[in-house]
Amino acid sequence: MLGVSETRHFSSKRPTRTLCLLLVPIFLLLLVFRSSLSHSVSTNVPSQPVITSGDAGSIGHRDQVIYSRIGKISSIFYDKVTPLSQAYEDALLSHREHDDLFHYRHPVLRNKLLPGTWSREAYIFYILADELQKSPSERLEWLFWHDADVVLINDLIPLETFVPTSEKWSHVDFIVSNDLNGLNDGVFFLRVNEWALQFMAASLAFLKYHPNVNLRYEGQSTQELLSRTENWKNRTMHVPQRWFNAYQNYGNNDDIPPEFNWRHGYHEPGDMLVHLPGSATSRKDLLRQWLKRKRDEPSKYIIPIEKLNLTKEVEHFWEHEAPKEEENQVIYWRRFHVVREAGGKADDGTRKEIKEYRESIKSQHLTQQVIDERVREIEKKHKPGKIQAMRKLYADRLSGKEKDSIQPAG
Repeated sequence: MLGVSETRHFSSKRPTRTLCLLLVPIFLLLLVFRSSLSHSVSTNVPSQPVITSGDAGSIGHRDQVIYSRIGKISSIFYDKVTPLSQAYEDALLSHREHDDLFHYRHPVLRNKLLPGTWSREAYIFYILADELQKSPSERLEWLFWHDADVVLINDLIPLETFVPTSEKWSHVDFIVSNDLNGLNDGVFFLRVNEWALQFMAASLAFLKYHPNVNLRYEGQSTQELLSRTENWKNRTMHVPQRWFNAYQNYGNNDDIPPEFNWRHGYHEPGDMLVHLPGSATSRKDLLRQWLKRKRDEPSKYIIPIEKLNLTKEVEHFWEHEAPKEEENQVIYWRRFHVVREAGGKADDGTRKEIKEYRESIKSQHLTQQVIDERVREIEKKHKPGKIQAMRKLYADRLSGKEKDSIQPAG
């Protein structure tokens, strides 16, 4: 587990000598890739993608348009056209009316820079560096990153709705949300400033300084771990997931203590977008389903912000919930580990009994309906014990009887 002392290489105030040495090679590396960032995709890809790649450009007047101080950025990579790549292109196209209505620049990275998912951090670093070399009056104020598996549903909600305007929260530079697996960086806001540049550099360099840390989700996990350390967490704010990172509704488990409020932020009509992480082979179909819903039922999904309660929700959050950021994160991670440990152990027992049952009926000619009914009975039998085990472990950790665990899983 990453401890506070392990982050001494990364300062959130001024660049340390180590960080300065780190920034130089990263920046030079990204300059080498500048042509990849600012040119279209390879010849195997359609010559005119829905949203082309390119630099963020400058803020101000261009073609009689005054652009927003918030810029969207994303990435999409593929070597040949497939049904999935076309679904991603269509998902990008879903942003066009939103971009036009509120004048958002929207550069898209179309050539992979680094292995795994690290191109995201590299591209964000590049955009931040490019913006920071401009004068304050010309540069973007915020970046809004979104993954390619995002469909923009409600074009009538401006991104400006979600960022704080009060001087009280001027120190907040990273606005993100948790799902049930921890921090999700599929969609987030990042303020354009020196801190953000250092944060992305620290993320890119994380494994160099912490080679023994097991990262579940590469860059996402580094941001999760860094944002919970003393050097970085004061600039991070976790907001309700539904605001700008709502998921497809797959239903909620009823084997978690209800007081844990342990559920994803599922999309509801009027929400700005839907994000489809972890959908694997069904992602193409899900993207198309959501695009069809937006196209066929605009009155249900595209709702003026004045007719929603969103503005009041956001105001209430920044006034009443944001001051409890640290308390809320401690509660979140305590519940996370209790669900994983006590809940996981209970699930192991359930799976063991189901496996034994399936082994015992191999020679019998039972219908699938009978088998499924028995499996459900086993799951139902174990449910109260699972809930009780989680409540007990949670109470024991609060009382100090059991060692508490309130840090990210990594």
